[in-house]
Amino acid sequence: MDFLLSCFALFPALAVSPITTPPSVTADNAAATTTSSAALDWHSQLFLSVLAACCALLYFFFFVKAAAGRGRVRFERFGPPEAGVATFLVTLLLLDIVHGFYSAIAIARGNSPPPPTPNSQDIVGAVLVTFVFQLLLVCGPLVGLALRRIPIAETLGLASPEISPPPPRWGINPGKPPPPTLSRALWMALGLVLAAYPLLLGAAALAQRIPGMPVLKSGQDEEAVRLFKASLSLESRTAMIVAAVVIAPLVEEFLFRGYLYPIFRRYFGVMTGIFLNSALFAAMHVHLPSLAPLFVLAVCLTLAYEATGSLLVPMAMHALFNAFNVALLTLGVSGG
Repeated sequence: MDFLLSCFALFPALAVSPITTPPSVTADNAAATTTSSAALDWHSQLFLSVLAACCALLYFFFFVKAAAGRGRVRFERFGPPEAGVATFLVTLLLLDIVHGFYSAIAIARGNSPPPPTPNSQDIVGAVLVTFVFQLLLVCGPLVGLALRRIPIAETLGLASPEISPPPPRWGINPGKPPPPTLSRALWMALGLVLAAYPLLLGAAALAQRIPGMPVLKSGQDEEAVRLFKASLSLESRTAMIVAAVVIAPLVEEFLFRGYLYPIFRRYFGVMTGIFLNSALFAAMHVHLPSLAPLFVLAVCLTLAYEATGSLLVPMAMHALFNAFNVALLTLGVSGG
């Protein structure tokens, strides 16, 4: 498995290497240069298509394993009490999503003025308020799991099960290998997030072809991107980077992959669970142009969790994905 992930980690790095055409030539061989350039374009498009197909096969393999009951997410430990808490969380998220899209549509139609550009103090304050709110969202499910004496670290694949003495209620499943160590989880996350990028780019390209769908580079920034671009001081930019690379991956992965998905998985099955979890994750960002690639990203994160059994892997994938986008924004590349 490690060797396979390492191979997939190399493919996107090769894909982004530029294919240059020969320098300018005279008019006598201009036609030949055009033909050569077209051939290079055709070959590069074929290579990228094959690359995307290989990456899709990797994640499809993870899906087939999960659908066949060989996934490593411990969904059987989540019962009716967790389902009740999940219903409350989903209701809160849906209300926030509806309000966010309603506000965005009102601004796009000119019925509501756009939000003012915040200063550095407003940005730091918004990050702190968001952190406190997310901390409260996480504490509720964690307290519920602790009260039910569910081993949290073992359930999320953050620690190996104790062999002696066995857990008092849940026991040990000898058929499942222990979760990966921290170093292995990081290498798996690197390979899997690189393998996900061709799928994200393909989803973004397909979304742009839908009639009436805003393109990704239309100037409609997600709220987090808008705040990052407005962060001019060191304090506000540091707060945004910490929120994007550290806080968001930890909180969102615990809520969506660690808590909500196992419940969806148990009561609705693998396919419906992945769809509901990914759709909710994508809609939560309240950014219509990014809906398709965020949905695909959520599917990849969920399948990575199923394949490895460790929440560390999707957390690290999410952190690497956000860090790459932060780097693009810092370098002034639009669309991050």
